[in-house]
Amino acid sequence: NNELIKKVFNKSKITITRLGRTIKTKFGKVKFFNGYQKVLKKGGIIILTTATVLILSGCNEQELSPNNNVKYTLIDPAEEDVLENGIKKEEKVLGEDFKLVVNYTPLLEKNEHWTVTKNKDINMEIHTEGLPSDYTVYIDNVHIDIYVDSILPKAVTLKQDTMDDRIHNSQMMGFPISNNNKYSNIFTIEGSNDTFVSGYVSGYNGYVSGSFEEQTLTESKYLKSGIDKNIMESIIDLIIIKPDGTITCTSVKSKITISIWPFVEYLDNDGKKKYAYYYYENGDDKMTKSDYMSYEDSLNSLSAAKKRVKYLIGE
Repeated sequence: NNELIKKVFNKSKITITRLGRTIKTKFGKVKFFNGYQKVLKKGGIIILTTATVLILSGCNEQELSPNNNVKYTLIDPAEEDVLENGIKKEEKVLGEDFKLVVNYTPLLEKNEHWTVTKNKDINMEIHTEGLPSDYTVYIDNVHIDIYVDSILPKAVTLKQDTMDDRIHNSQMMGFPISNNNKYSNIFTIEGSNDTFVSGYVSGYNGYVSGSFEEQTLTESKYLKSGIDKNIMESIIDLIIIKPDGTITCTSVKSKITISIWPFVEYLDNDGKKKYAYYYYENGDDKMTKSDYMSYEDSLNSLSAAKKRVKYLIGE
């Protein structure tokens, strides 16, 4: 994409702006046609090599992502109980004796799975616990960042989406909550549709040749890079009104991880669907693809697949 191309050229000490199929460098403009380019203003030699973002290099060792053994609250949308009741978290409110209760419920249709590349919905409910009856609490704003996370460092914590929600009228200070009154909202997480560029450009005496390839990442490419979960980080801004009229504004952080459906769906030459997943084994320098299986077999082997994928690493 444009930003990645800019970064690559900047690292090569070549300043560019992309104008349709024309790139402007400090040597002049470069026009793209049929895989060849010509510098309209002569001068100097341009040599550029790039590598795709998701290429892994190394010897025998495999670097893992930081904090890969930390146990965060995990939501598994493949579990029926999670879809019906969600997962509850209790968060401390700094300087207060009451707590904030946050309930997360993935909203999936029948046969729908939580994947990286498709949009998905999650319901978020918030209320207090142990709030004194003479206190008044409003939610001023809910800010959410969504990341994709991997056990491998090459794709760890890439931001996928960001969202905010605050009161949409001027009649109240915010969303009122208490021990009995809840804030409830459905957040739609955008499916990841990142594109990456790889290729090279070389030239001499005013003429340049080379090629760029732009690829959109499919579900299998994400899973092959070790991505196995979403991280959902929420900042909940509260307005607290105490009995003496004192107003306090404070923020509460809530964090969960959501496991991604580990299987990729394929269609064979006979028009039959088959499924496979990628897993990491200690000592490997890459993710390994499993054997193909039917949908029924994928459901039966789901638990084993998750452990091999390693989002339960250390357990």
